Amino acid sequence: MRKTSQMILDELKEHVIQGNIEVVEKLTHDAINNQIPAYSVVSLALVPAMRIVGTRFEERDFFVPEVLMSAEAMKTAMEVLHPHLKVSGFTRRTKVVIGVIRECSQEIGKDLVATMLSGAGFEVHDLGVNVHPDRFVDVAKELGAQIIAVGSPMDYTTHYIREITERLRAENLRSKIKVLIGGAGTSSQTVDEVNADAWAENALDAVKKVEELGSE
Repeated sequence: MRKTSQMILDELKEHVIQGNIEVVEKLTHDAINNQIPAYSVVSLALVPAMRIVGTRFEERDFFVPEVLMSAEAMKTAMEVLHPHLKVSGFTRRTKVVIGVIRECSQEIGKDLVATMLSGAGFEVHDLGVNVHPDRFVDVAKELGAQIIAVGSPMDYTTHYIREITERLRAENLRSKIKVLIGGAGTSSQTVDEVNADAWAENALDAVKKVEELGSE
């Protein structure tokens, strides 16, 4: 029996959730060959899949290894879809520059957040770890990003985040570029301390906060 478009999308969604990379790659090609618009593949299969992954992670049904496998599957699908998305004129909603602040090299949390944001359809530019405050601002300006997401695993490095917000204020960019913070060294109180816009408790919360900040 020939698969319908809905069947392909449903299967693709499930295999992204399960992190079956090879199957996801095949199903993504099947979707294109069946003339399913690339944007529909993203919005009806990939994004919903990663939302489910995020919920399962929040409910402790999934852990970091499962999330990363799903993320790899999603990235594989996006690589197949990329040229077709360009043709269709698809553009992602909000650009996010993400990284771990200077003097910190713990990247697992940042990787998880970047993965979840990508899966939710945001355009994510990952600067890595031990990132100087000026680099966050420079890249955000260069790319026209709306949000800077800063991870600070250590409480003694959070003061560097203030350098980001102060520079944005000095260059009259504070209303255009929002600053989201997270990591073990931060809390809801840190937002006021460094003049940030929001704090994310975990990866799923980061997606919610980016959605909120991006719509302001």
